[in-house]
Amino acid sequence: MKSTFLSTIFLAFVAACAQATVYDCAVNPGSANGGWLTEQYFFEYQEDRKTIEIYDGLIEYFNDGKPVTGKVTGRNAAKISCSWAPFVIDGAGQRTKMDLRAVLYFANKEFSVQAKPVGYIDQLHARGVCKVAE
Repeated sequence: MKSTFLSTIFLAFVAACAQATVYDCAVNPGSANGGWLTEQYFFEYQEDRKTIEIYDGLIEYFNDGKPVTGKVTGRNAAKISCSWAPFVIDGAGQRTKMDLRAVLYFANKEFSVQAKPVGYIDQLHARGVCKVAE
């Protein structure tokens, strides 16, 4: 139910971007890492840009439902790599930046996402599958 809601919100946002490709990526079950890595990620990418729009449950919650702009850190025929760093608030009320990185692999339609809260030793990692959103 929640992933359908996320899909609807994000796809409505990118409807105006006809030249963009939107990747709908789902994290494998059991890989949520305490909720800091969410169940679903959306990446809107245009070939002529060095940025990528990103949307997930964390962004929905901490960024008033507005996608964030990430940086394309690598692109070739096999994959896209990107990074972004939203601010989050932990259970103790502390605000910190969460450094995130994702790699989308085209051939096998898989992706990986990694997160590191700035100032903490934790490193979170999950894998999943992607499809091109319609």
